[in-house]
Amino acid sequence: AVYALDNKGFKAVRAISILTPKAQWISQLSLRFDGASFEKIEARLNEARYSIRWSLAQHLSRTAHHLIVINGATDEVLESNLRQITDFAKNKPVEPLDDATVHDVAQEMYEAIDTIYGRLRA
Repeated sequence: AVYALDNKGFKAVRAISILTPKAQWISQLSLRFDGASFEKIEARLNEARYSIRWSLAQHLSRTAHHLIVINGATDEVLESNLRQITDFAKNKPVEPLDDATVHDVAQEMYEAIDTIYGRLRA
């Protein structure tokens, strides 16, 4: 999607990736996929895997037009994420997450994908 926007003439495309801890993401995926076909679920899980990989690459290459935040269920986390996203959108400095944190939550998301696949095949 970012590539497409970059090539449509937009001046400054800024991407935001939202990573979600495993238990929370499994819950969200389970709700979203309730009653969906195997093919639809599989396509979304594959898309999620590519999105995580892309987000990690952007983070590790220190791409200026990319921000990662970690989803959370508390008001404090949500407010912090909103502040960071707003500042980022206004081109204000935002302290990036450390590599270990991003890696750990990305791994949790990969594990969530594997968990959902396992449930589908059971």
